[in-house]
Amino acid sequence: MRTNKNINQVPLGDKGIFGERDDMLDPQRSGRRGVYEHLQRYRLTMKKIGPNKKVLDLGCGTGYGSRMLYGAGSEVYGIDVSQGAIDYAKKKYSGPKYVCCSAEKTPFQNNFFDVVTAFEVIEHVQNPEKVLREIYRVLKNGGDLFISTPNPRHLLNTIKHLFRANPYPEKVNAKNIYHIKEFYYDEFIEFLKRGNFKIISQYGQTLSILPGKIEALLDKLPLFYKIPIFWGYFFPKYAWTIVIHVQKKIL
Repeated sequence: MRTNKNINQVPLGDKGIFGERDDMLDPQRSGRRGVYEHLQRYRLTMKKIGPNKKVLDLGCGTGYGSRMLYGAGSEVYGIDVSQGAIDYAKKKYSGPKYVCCSAEKTPFQNNFFDVVTAFEVIEHVQNPEKVLREIYRVLKNGGDLFISTPNPRHLLNTIKHLFRANPYPEKVNAKNIYHIKEFYYDEFIEFLKRGNFKIISQYGQTLSILPGKIEALLDKLPLFYKIPIFWGYFFPKYAWTIVIHVQKKIL
């Protein structure tokens, strides 16, 4: 059942326009494919980690993912830099412990968490390396990090680059003022390895070269919107979103 939007309005972005903090369990602006992609990341994480873990949901936004992890039997902490998002999460999705703070400096002790999730976060921060060091600090030795980011060198942009000599764009969506730095696949892998993480697995979300109008049509059709997501799973290097599971190396 839909909630009353006047009561549970998703908070605006910090830059004065709607940002990227929709509630994917009760979406107000997102299409089917976007909702499915966001929920899929958490669902696959829950399958891999099982219950009874201490989990940090970094960049938890409205808290829907934190609540999913909590509902699967883990102790969950959700952090976000937006007080509005944290207030929404506390009201809407009780159970996890929510803290408003920067991803670059969290209030947790060293080696505190078994698992960290950081979905669609790293492209928002001013200093990605500092955030990765903070994740490394709070993770236990051998702990798991599940992290995702949009990929500006996805298949369509790669084809345009190879056959039309178009330069690769810096962002998947050039108008997205909330994204500071987007990583392409090889760059993202190297970034994680430099941070002393071991690559365990990776997958992609959405592989498509269809025109925008056809994509919008697929998004409205039952099941068809999942087809580009399915293909992207097997080709992370060329998918619109890269999702990677890594483990903290012991130095």
